[in-house]
Amino acid sequence: MSGAGENEWFVLINLNHKINPLDRGDRYEDPLDDALQDAGLGELNGGGTAISDTGEVTSSDIELTLYDLQNGVPFVIAVLTELGAPKGSKLVVMNEENEPQQEFHIGTVEGVALRIKSDWLDESSPHAEDFNTLLEELMTQHTEDFELQGSWEGEDFSELYFYGASAAKIRNTIESSLKNYSFGSKCELRIITPVGE
Repeated sequence: MSGAGENEWFVLINLNHKINPLDRGDRYEDPLDDALQDAGLGELNGGGTAISDTGEVTSSDIELTLYDLQNGVPFVIAVLTELGAPKGSKLVVMNEENEPQQEFHIGTVEGVALRIKSDWLDESSPHAEDFNTLLEELMTQHTEDFELQGSWEGEDFSELYFYGASAAKIRNTIESSLKNYSFGSKCELRIITPVGE
């Protein structure tokens, strides 16, 4: 049965990606919509961002209409995989009652969050210069292994979100770099996606 109409299916993509709305549009929505329309398989309807009480992005959604479910689902999964969807993401086909009918787990990328004290982002902080040096190092010297794709600034703590093929490699690399800085022991690292197969 179709969740959108005759020969149309409503599909919800839930991305386990801590990415802001503008970046979500650039990274996922625009290229996915172009690919679907070029292939004649569907179109994008919109998107949204889930945000915690502290203002942290927890996940993102993309809404699609597919005209061909059998070919459209694997096509969308392939495009999202190529675009870097993290593990823990999913594609859900909805029924006519707008309830989940089929669910597919998607994503191959893993993520790690680096938690720091928010005042380190202030230029007046004694750690500000060293932290900026660390950030530049992580963003420029390890581009083949991971990428900074999001951040959140809270009142007391802030987090930077790095994504790549291996969370273990991301964590080990950042841990190694942190040892070179006096504030390194005050930082926390946590894995934010499923890992392994």
